[in-house]
Amino acid sequence: MRKTRLMEEVEQRYGGPLEQVLPDLLNKRGLTGTARVLQVSNQSVEYWILKLGITWKAVVLNPGDVATISGPRGIRVLEG
Repeated sequence: MRKTRLMEEVEQRYGGPLEQVLPDLLNKRGLTGTARVLQVSNQSVEYWILKLGITWKAVVLNPGDVATISGPRGIRVLEG
């Protein structure tokens, strides 16, 4: 898959491939926060998610609820 010039610039600034940078930022900051940190538009981040095949789901928890997410990078526990 060919990456745009902007994608390559962001990878250089953040020292890694977008396939790794985006999921971490999205989990920590959400879509708008990620766009602000990367200094790009929300639409660019949405396009990159689609183009790179990243699966992005929102999880909403009530206070006291716990969700566990497991994957190749380990297990994460989310608490409401």
